[in-house]
Amino acid sequence: MPGLTFSAAVRTNLLLIAAYATAALAGVIAAPVAIYSLFVLVCANLIGGAGCYALEYANRVAFVERLRLAEVATHDALTGLLNRAALEAQAPTLWQQAQAGALAVSVMLIDVDHFKAYNDCYGHQAGDRCLSDVGAAIRAAVRRRPLDVVARYGGEEFIAVLVGADRAEAARRAGGVLQAVADLNIAHSGSLTRPCVTVSVGVATVEPGGDYSHEHAVRKADIALYAVKSGGRDGWSFHQPLPAQAAARPDAGGLLQSTG
Repeated sequence: MPGLTFSAAVRTNLLLIAAYATAALAGVIAAPVAIYSLFVLVCANLIGGAGCYALEYANRVAFVERLRLAEVATHDALTGLLNRAALEAQAPTLWQQAQAGALAVSVMLIDVDHFKAYNDCYGHQAGDRCLSDVGAAIRAAVRRRPLDVVARYGGEEFIAVLVGADRAEAARRAGGVLQAVADLNIAHSGSLTRPCVTVSVGVATVEPGGDYSHEHAVRKADIALYAVKSGGRDGWSFHQPLPAQAAARPDAGGLLQSTG
């Protein structure tokens, strides 16, 4: 049963005090009895108020702790981005919402080039800072809509799911990721590509209809990412849908590539 609100409790206590005072003045209740009764009333209210405050404080602490635990469970501690498990849990809902709106969905897989060499050259603490800075740059470069999601996919790999982004927009954002990371100008003397940290990006766009799923898009983006890495890194590659006759071949795979 819900209790009284604070204002209602104050009004009730004022009415009781007024009633006791009136009764004492009218001689209905002896003054000592009225004073004792008011004393008991005040003490009871103080005890009840302290108990209510303690309960409210405990509830707030528990609520904040649940939020903190949820944050730890769903976010990568290093970059602050969603972790892979949280992304996979959210993906079905994102794709259902996209399908309901007949929206294209683009998936980007982003890999930091020569990251093992970076760790070997500068140490793991510098590597952690690098991943944190690159993650922030990626998030700033690709997030445009409320449903856009960026996550750390594992190791030095990131993933972005862009709901409502067609092929042209996905291409612009892939180029934006390359530029954003280049603008960080993080020195990388161990890189075989450039003297600074770079990334490779594989992109896939899936339109409503056909194999419209997160798994399908990630698989195509992974193929595109492999093409960039095989071609020298520091660029992006777009997985191209192929005509039906070409798609029947087991080795079919279309790619549109661009380098930074």
